[in-house]
Amino acid sequence: MLLRSDCKNVIFPNNVHVQAVEDISEFKVYIEEFCNIFGYDLNEVLSSPFTLIEPDSNNPYKQMYVTD
Repeated sequence: MLLRSDCKNVIFPNNVHVQAVEDISEFKVYIEEFCNIFGYDLNEVLSSPFTLIEPDSNNPYKQMYVTD
């Protein structure tokens, strides 16, 4: 999940990996499409910090359904 924020005040669960996005080029095509659809200025959006949230295991939802 890509969030348009630095997420400094967000407390994430232990089963996700959080990292600041330094090079947004990998996501630029999707951000550009989003801006075109919803009428946002691409340069303004790209000037914001982004945070990437990824699962931290092969089965991130396992603990929701079974106990270890």
